Amino acid sequence: MASSYAKWKCTGQLTQSGFVKAIGIGTQGLLDEVGAVALKNMQDITRKHDASGELTDSLMWTTAGHSSNMGSRAEESEKLEKPKDPYTVLIGSMAEHAIYRETTSGIHTRPDRPELFVERMKQWYRDRFNMDPETPENEHGFWKLVGIVAKTVTNGVPFVAPTKDMAVPYAKSKFAKVMDAAVKARK
Repeated sequence: MASSYAKWKCTGQLTQSGFVKAIGIGTQGLLDEVGAVALKNMQDITRKHDASGELTDSLMWTTAGHSSNMGSRAEESEKLEKPKDPYTVLIGSMAEHAIYRETTSGIHTRPDRPELFVERMKQWYRDRFNMDPETPENEHGFWKLVGIVAKTVTNGVPFVAPTKDMAVPYAKSKFAKVMDAAVKARK
């Protein structure tokens, strides 16, 4: 689903010039490094609010030639598509709920997949309260909680936007160093 991902694409003048193409290996290394640094920043942000770990594990970076791996809890997430442009790095998540973490949740249930919401709530209940939501003594409290959460709009905790704000200056400073080294090597 095209609208369910949250990612950032680093491309444009920073990475597309004739001189940059002439030093393509250095640029690829730079893009890999920017991807790794941005990924760590996103993971640091999401880890604090990611009860299941699924969103944090679904985060990755990818260039036309390289990519990071997703973690083991990213069961329902697809990998980011590899960019066609060799001077681009994509950083983010294809997890279905990533965009809601970035912005706002809206109502927590989906008419087309209510069972997914209930299963995640059961797992969260087990993890949070160390109790089984399906036992008779816990069932009433669990379903009451599900009813409240299902109708609650939760503000997002952005991880893409602040990473972009951090990574662009980082990429520019690294790019300047790569360019300085290339200029010195040409002399």
